[in-house]
Amino acid sequence: MFWSLVLPFKITFWVFVIILTVATSLAPRFHQSRKRIFTWGACLTILLFAPSCSMIMRGLDHFRFGTFQYSTIDEVNDFRIKRYLPVTATEITVVKSPSGFTAKFKIDQQSLEQWQDELWEKWGEFAAHPREQEEEFDMPESLMPSLPTYYGELNWPPLEKPIKYEGPRAENGTGYTIWFSESDGIAYQGAGYF
Repeated sequence: MFWSLVLPFKITFWVFVIILTVATSLAPRFHQSRKRIFTWGACLTILLFAPSCSMIMRGLDHFRFGTFQYSTIDEVNDFRIKRYLPVTATEITVVKSPSGFTAKFKIDQQSLEQWQDELWEKWGEFAAHPREQEEEFDMPESLMPSLPTYYGELNWPPLEKPIKYEGPRAENGTGYTIWFSESDGIAYQGAGYF
């Protein structure tokens, strides 16, 4: 749940440890006692840790979250996303957030269903709910923004007669839903990880 905070925390922690260690070891060169420099440095570290961590997180989030384009799955470098995308997906658009992602990609129905079967075979025993039958929806444009992952807000066009695929979902909500249109050859996916 808090995975997005771990990297900024680690970076901030080690930066302060290194600065405090170097400042303490160099204190005698500047005619200061190591104890005094360490004490003041530790106090400053405590005061500045949260704001520094926040600034580092903002800088990192610019590169970690947002909208990304990939030609194939081989270009995806985030394992949280890669594990939920079909290996034959192409022209992939991913909108990443700390708790999951929304994706749009091209794929054929046979490849999607084969991948879906493989995932259920591998992870189905750990799923909180049994596999449901895929069903076709008539999705008018007016329904588009009401989908759980807000595809309409991303200005993605409505899918023609989409089929809904549910992946194995854990008790905590980790999993995915795919809406696929055979006539368009396009899938929209919403996935969550905690």
